[in-house]
Amino acid sequence: MKRTTALGFALGALAGGVTALLTAPKSGRSTRKQLKESAQQMKDTAMEKIEEGSTVVKDNTSAASNRIKDQAQSALTGVQTNAAALAEAAQEGRRVYREHLEANSTNGRLD
Repeated sequence: MKRTTALGFALGALAGGVTALLTAPKSGRSTRKQLKESAQQMKDTAMEKIEEGSTVVKDNTSAASNRIKDQAQSALTGVQTNAAALAEAAQEGRRVYREHLEANSTNGRLD
């Protein structure tokens, strides 16, 4: 059963119980006691749901943070690899250019 369905069922049952208490022929003291107990029960249930929700949010946040870190590391590795390849290509280009200049300067031409 989904959480929202369970929560809706619990709140509906609680509302029905409160209605029954208010319409039952009991003394004021007894009714107040039952209302106080019902209110405490509602508070406890709400606190449990808040704690469950908080745990889910923390878990999801942690998982998302880990995924982002992994993706950032992967991207950094890719950038570093590409930068190294670019530096190597630039160095090779400079070497070829120098060879070209040297070959043309020894022939008396500057092409």
